[in-house]
Formats: sequence, C-alpha cells, structure tokens
Amino acid sequence: MKKYEAHRLIENFIKGAPDLNPCAWDDFTSVKHRSPEVEAIRLEILDIEERNRADKKGHWCSEKGLAELQVLADRLKEELVQEKFIGVICGLKSEAAAVEASVDRSKIRIGVSGANAARAEDLARGFCEQGASAILSVGVSGGLDPALKPGDLIIGETVIADDGSVYASDKYLLSSLTPALSRESGNPSTSTNMDPRFRGDDRGEAAIRTKIATIFGADDIIESAQKKAALFANHGAVAVDMESHGAARAAAHAGAPFIAIRAIADPADRALPPAALGAIAPDGSTLVFKTLGAALRDPKQFPDLMKLGADSAAATKRLRRDLGPLFAALMSALDL
Repeated sequence: MKKYEAHRLIENFIKGAPDLNPCAWDDFTSVKHRSPEVEAIRLEILDIEERNRADKKGHWCSEKGLAELQVLADRLKEELVQEKFIGVICGLKSEAAAVEASVDRSKIRIGVSGANAARAEDLARGFCEQGASAILSVGVSGGLDPALKPGDLIIGETVIADDGSVYASDKYLLSSLTPALSRESGNPSTSTNMDPRFRGDDRGEAAIRTKIATIFGADDIIESAQKKAALFANHGAVAVDMESHGAARAAAHAGAPFIAIRAIADPADRALPPAALGAIAPDGSTLVFKTLGAALRDPKQFPDLMKLGADSAAATKRLRRDLGPLFAALMSALDL
C-alpha cells in the first residue's frame, strides 16, 4: 500500500464507505505494513482508536476520535499535494498492474474504478484535489471501428460521454507524444511515420497500429456488435470504455490536463458472451469462479470466452510494451 492509498482509505472510512470492501479497514489497521511511511500512519490510527474508545455500540471510536482521524486525513492530503505526480485511472486491476510494470511508480498514483464511471470520476477528483499534474485514463477498450484489431493502441483525442458531453484531451500532452505518435495531417488515422517502437517490430507486427481518435465513454456495458456499430455510426468514436468519461469529467472540472491511452481488446464485430457481463468486481478484480459458473451452465459460451481472453491478453501485452515510452514523454512534458 502507498501513502495516497492509505489517505483514500481513511477518507472513505470517515465517509462510511470503507473503500468498497467491508474488510479493508480491518485489514489495513491489523496488519503491519512493509512501507515505514504507511506503517507510521497505521500506528497513528491505532493510537487514535486507543485514546478514543467508542461510546456507541458498533462504532469504531468516539466522535472525538473521528475528528482526530479527519485531522490526520487533512494532514496527509497537505503532504500529498506537495508531491508532483500523474493520476492514472484504470478500470481493472490487471490494467493497473500493466501500468505499474511499465512506469516509474514514484511519479504516478493509480486508482482502480471497477469499470464504473462514477467511481472513476471520484478517484480522478481525489487526485486533482491532491494536485495531480495530469489525469490519464489507461486500460483496454472495446473496438467500435471495424478496422481495429486486438492490440491496436488508441490515444484519445476526445472523449464523448453517454450524456453527449465532449471532453477534449490536452493539446500540449497530445503534442508531446507526436515524436512517437505522429499522424498524417488532417485525419486522425493510423500513422505511417511514427517511432518504430509503436509500429511493430520486423517480424510482421506492422498490423499492430496506433490511432489518435475519439473514444466513447459508456455508463453501461456495450455488449453487442449492433450497439458497437451504432456508436461508431452515430458518434464516430473508434473505441469504448467505462471510465474515460468519468476521469475526463473530473479533470475538466478541476482544470487539470487529461488524456486517454487505451488498447483494443474485443473488436467491433465481436459480442461479449453473457458470462462475461458480470465478471468485474467493484474493486476491479475478475470474478473468475462466477464467470466459469455461468459458462458451465451454458458451455456454448466457452469458445467466445476464450476469444475474449485472447483479445484482452493482446491488449494488455500492448500496454505493457508501449506505456513506458509514452509515459516517459508525458513526464518530460510535465517536468516530472
């Protein structure tokens, strides 16, 4: 656990929402942490509890204790504001792992929304309040443009929300990527003049491309090829996810730079199998046993689930391969 995650947990506990997991608070306060910084926070919390025993049944501590806990949260927030960082919003834990594996972790803070736009907005808002230099939406997306294949990379030029709102990515951040992601003038299409690292290698990966274009942010799962086709036709968006619009909305409200980096998983012509529709937990983990159970009740879904798994693996591989140089360019632009 990192300092900013401990701060988020304390804030959520005070609000009465222990970070979506009812055991999270107990786990945090009862287990010694390897990070000396986080362990010092835990011990301070335990001291607050010890000095302010609960005066009501079922309460963690007294009202005075909660007030002291808020003072601690405010102090941590002030400390966090002093540190320059990029706030990264992911929908899934697997996406967050790809970011952590590719990027200097000391310069980022990651929030996992569980593929939920409201949660993504809340996380991004928290990062903005901590003074984030920029907000990034990073992860996998569903393809809307029939020309896109699993593993293609999309840099969001704009994000269109379900309610019709349009959020533009920061032009300076976009321009900072042009040495690697230069595009043909006048049309946000596949570049033939980009850094070789993003074109694919000499073994035939040239089909893996990067495109600067519009992303659609959906509040609900876009599960059918028909719905994907409608979004492509009506909005011109090439990819869809469930957190970019929430993150973009919070960034716009705070006046923070925003950009989205997404890799295509399921292509435009592929529907999501029903067993996959409830596969994501609120904390961004995959509900493996629930998904397998649904598939066992309808074994015809297994081939489609295997295809989806392969698509997601291709997208995650692309993120792990390319996020390093992309973030390096963004950090240089933001003087981090």
